[in-house]
Amino acid sequence: MKKIILFVLLLLFNTSFAQWQNVSNEIGGLNVRALAPNGSNIFAGTFIPISDLVNPYPYGVWRSQNNGNNWTFTSLSLRITNLFVNNSRLFASTNWEGNYYSDNNGANWTAMNINRNIHKFS
Repeated sequence: MKKIILFVLLLLFNTSFAQWQNVSNEIGGLNVRALAPNGSNIFAGTFIPISDLVNPYPYGVWRSQNNGNNWTFTSLSLRITNLFVNNSRLFASTNWEGNYYSDNNGANWTAMNINRNIHKFS
């Protein structure tokens, strides 16, 4: 009985981690910090470390229309930390450059008016 349980556990453990596969290297060495689906599109928010500013790929928001096989750069070139979709509106937040939204799958972006009160603590 113990051998059967061990066999089932090994079978489940072995197959549960074999579901991810690399489909594209097109975004280069950029760090993908966020993913968001919107209809048939997948958006990737990328961030490039300051130490790697010679990377030939622009950082920002990228879009795939074919399950991640190919990626195209949208018009938002900032260090993206979060992406999410609400009622087909795509939102992007950045590290220091503010928050933005797009109503046309990243072709155009609008800055959100957010009051930035910076508090100094002593």
